[in-house]
Amino acid sequence: MSSMRYGHWARIFDVTRLHKDQFESLLRWLQREGLTESHNVTADEKLGIFMAIIAKNEDYRMLRELFQHSLRTIQRAFHEVLHLI
Repeated sequence: MSSMRYGHWARIFDVTRLHKDQFESLLRWLQREGLTESHNVTADEKLGIFMAIIAKNEDYRMLRELFQHSLRTIQRAFHEVLHLI
């Protein structure tokens, strides 16, 4: 996720459909609302997973490959962000 956040702006937009400043603003808001990091998944990865699902209709299996987390972890990350929103 850091390569998307700190690389070319189009990388994060292609996955999340948010511009970098929009992504960062939403991430800060979610963290104030209680989004935390786990020992496996960062808060920005959780938001990236959530946005890829709602913005691009990506399925869990594609996100497993993109983010290199298990299907269960992808599901938990999505639902954690969904609950906060």
